[in-house]
Amino acid sequence: MTQHSKRSQPARENQPAELHEDSTNIHKPKGAVAGIPAACQILSDREFEVLKFLADGDSPKEIAATLGINLKTVYTYRDRLRKKLRLHTDQELIRFAIKMGLG
Repeated sequence: MTQHSKRSQPARENQPAELHEDSTNIHKPKGAVAGIPAACQILSDREFEVLKFLADGDSPKEIAATLGINLKTVYTYRDRLRKKLRLHTDQELIRFAIKMGLG
């Protein structure tokens, strides 16, 4: 049996945060980044993605179609966003996203 050598990965501690890119071409910096508000850093990549779409004025139905997920799933992400960000209405959520520069 031959043993495959693993490539050593460079240490990432002192490197700038990487950008996450998915099929919809929306970027969310990974890790703590000075330009991203702390409130947005607690969001999952998908929650951040849904927030970006909401800030751009997309309806939940349009978001579901774009991401290839169920409409109810979009509502679940929206509800999680409001809970994590301590916002009570959709209008507050959209205003927050626009204020953070996502829209």
